[in-house]
Amino acid sequence: MFGLGKGKIDLKLDKLQFRPGDIITGTITLQLKKPVKAKGVSVQLLGEKKVRQRTGTKIHTHTTKIFDFSKPLDSEKTYATEEKKYQFKINIPADVAAETKIDSPLGTAVKAINMFVGTSSQIKWHVIARLDVPWAIDVTKKVQINIG
Repeated sequence: MFGLGKGKIDLKLDKLQFRPGDIITGTITLQLKKPVKAKGVSVQLLGEKKVRQRTGTKIHTHTTKIFDFSKPLDSEKTYATEEKKYQFKINIPADVAAETKIDSPLGTAVKAINMFVGTSSQIKWHVIARLDVPWAIDVTKKVQINIG
């Protein structure tokens, strides 16, 4: 994605399907149009739970972060225009299974009851590459993954 013409950041993952305890590996490629002073380059694993609840005729939706881990890959400096690549690895904790596991008999029953009373939830996982530019829009790229 482009950040006000600064350039672009690309995010390539080795795969998109993961299980708790797996390691996410990938490459971030940064290509700027002109030098940019930035706080750093980082990669983030973000898990968000979106809950929709029906009360009468109204539907209320709210999103809650259930997991947020950011790993710095480069420090504060002026980033040059030549292409720069960053390799990374992120360990997915084994305990994220508690939030994502619904294929057990109990999880399926809870999901069915929630749907009956008008509540549903969905968990989305993203890996986000970011060039943190102070006082401006960050240059970012977001890729959705599956953990389960």
